[in-house]
Amino acid sequence: MLPEVGNAIIDYIKYGRPKSDSRSVFLIANSSFSSLTSCSITGIVHSYLVKARIDISQRKHGPHALRHSLASILLEKSTMLPVISEVLGHQDTASTSYYLRIDLKSMSRCALEVPPVDTTFYHQQKEYFYA
Repeated sequence: MLPEVGNAIIDYIKYGRPKSDSRSVFLIANSSFSSLTSCSITGIVHSYLVKARIDISQRKHGPHALRHSLASILLEKSTMLPVISEVLGHQDTASTSYYLRIDLKSMSRCALEVPPVDTTFYHQQKEYFYA
């Protein structure tokens, strides 16, 4: 966990979290405080995407979509995989690969130029190509 995230959680627990006997860290802030569920988080993310007028009709739009977006943006900015893993809170970089999409722009920088080959270079004999 990044120090900034840890410090924000500590500040929330000390100064922002409503008083409750619940052992959950994050609570829904209504008159009967209850634990924040994964469905609640998905609803919150969805509502803010709608407020931001982001078209989500043809794409996934829950909390994991935000993790995918963050990982993709970091990859596009040439962030090293171990750093992306740390930001996402993974101990193993193999876990991070699930969140990464193929970055075609970066891959194109790795491509080697193939020199043109004269068509007379190859000739066929008995179903095999020889040079």
